[in-house]
Amino acid sequence: MRSIYRAFKKHYQLCKDVYRKMAATGGFKYELHFTQESSEAKVETPDAELTMRFVVVMRRFLNPADRLYYKTMWSTLQDEFGGAIPGEVKTAIDKKINILTQGWMKFEMDGDVLTAERMYEVIADGVRFGHNEQLAEYLRKIEQVPLVGPLFWHQFYSFTESALSVASMIFGAISAVERTDKYKQLYDGGEPAVTRCIYCLSTDGPFKSEEHIVPEAMGNNDIVLPRGYVCDPCNNGVLSRLDDELRTSPLFIVQWASAVEFTKQGKLPEVSLGDITIKRTDPLNVTWIANPGSDAIRAGKQCPDGTTELHMHTSLPKRFDEVLVARALCKIGLAAVALDFGHEYACSNRFDAARRFICKGGEFRNNLLISQWMTMRTDIQMQYHHLPEVSGTVMEHHIYGVILLMSLEEEPKLRLNPVLRSLGFVSFPLCGKRRRTKFTLRLVPPPDKAA
Repeated sequence: MRSIYRAFKKHYQLCKDVYRKMAATGGFKYELHFTQESSEAKVETPDAELTMRFVVVMRRFLNPADRLYYKTMWSTLQDEFGGAIPGEVKTAIDKKINILTQGWMKFEMDGDVLTAERMYEVIADGVRFGHNEQLAEYLRKIEQVPLVGPLFWHQFYSFTESALSVASMIFGAISAVERTDKYKQLYDGGEPAVTRCIYCLSTDGPFKSEEHIVPEAMGNNDIVLPRGYVCDPCNNGVLSRLDDELRTSPLFIVQWASAVEFTKQGKLPEVSLGDITIKRTDPLNVTWIANPGSDAIRAGKQCPDGTTELHMHTSLPKRFDEVLVARALCKIGLAAVALDFGHEYACSNRFDAARRFICKGGEFRNNLLISQWMTMRTDIQMQYHHLPEVSGTVMEHHIYGVILLMSLEEEPKLRLNPVLRSLGFVSFPLCGKRRRTKFTLRLVPPPDKAA
């Protein structure tokens, strides 16, 4: 639970920072204008880009499926530390949550009473963060009612803004709980139970931070190693650089803009590739923009279904480096082994070659296999085969639709066989003289639609 409380506080600070920047450009306003002939309603928001950033980062607190959902967090905190939270604080937060969910007005349509929370859900799940067609149709119906559509959208923004004050109160309650003896005994009893880095094997530390197994910048908010597994010098040094190399690799950089909702700075993802900028403009849309005067994006022939072919050509920001990618994959793999088999096992000499490769580079007597067939996906998955009594730890990574095979050990070697060749895999040796391997990623239909 300690990691969840820390994650909530960290994300609150991010939301607060984005909100301050947004609020400096204006506020949310709902205006009505009446004349003898007509009436008009409109919603005014602060700077459009900052407003979108604020709505996006606040989604983690307002999405019931997220582990940082404010109601879940408040319930968890009370269940675990209810006796340590003053009664007046509980009452104040409960009252604030009730005001938030009900809102300053209620809207009734066809006998359905819509609270502020329900209005937020209709827009969030129908058109802003999801494609729930039933809710989208419901919203379209509401928007046809004079003056009501803008009011609905204003309530969406107002609800999001008010939720920040609830998050602030929960943040304060967590901070107060962290000072109690019970919390310190459970989660902050001095040094972690183990203090040896699984990467450099140092015991010097310090060991103040948790390690994200898959890079946080690639969308992993939740799966982490506890304190004591990775020293701060490695976490903030070589591992951070490998995480960044993986994120910006030509293999993944285009998909990254579609896969990640916001960056660690609370910005919407944006990537520059030569004369093309790929920019997430809202949670459901990514825009490709050609530089003025450039022919990087050209219209082709019109298809029978009414769509138009687009031809794009651009340059990547850097060349593909198989060694850096392999080191980053090994970093993920060793962390996964530590999570599944324990700290002591991950520190065993079985993984010394991988450790040297991760921390210092150089040669690793094995191969990296990558399939040239990819699908455009926004998720990351990793599975591996490992038996303590059998040599070999083969990892299968699916990163944004690209499939990579890597091993945490130098034996047995990963080699191409007829099956792997038939699946489009290419081998990249990680030892000996580096050679340029011809490699082209090709988009293919998803497996269930493939011929």
